Amino acid sequence: MKITPEELFIENMAGRFPESSKNYIPKEEAYEKRKRFTGKDFGYDVDKWRQWLEQKIKGKLFQTVSCTPLGSLCIIN
Repeated sequence: MKITPEELFIENMAGRFPESSKNYIPKEEAYEKRKRFTGKDFGYDVDKWRQWLEQKIKGKLFQTVSCTPLGSLCIIN
């Protein structure tokens, strides 16, 4: 089973990986990275993080991207 980086952080916050796993990140580090990368802060509430990710994935299906001719500026709608 493949896991996305976003899911990896959330699953580490949930304590799903043993320290011996190559996917292991300490819970605190996973939380701080998740918060920094997303700009969101749901604390250690894994269910809220999962809900947020699910909504983000659903939203991506309907987003459009507009870029300038040179591709230097892109806006996600």
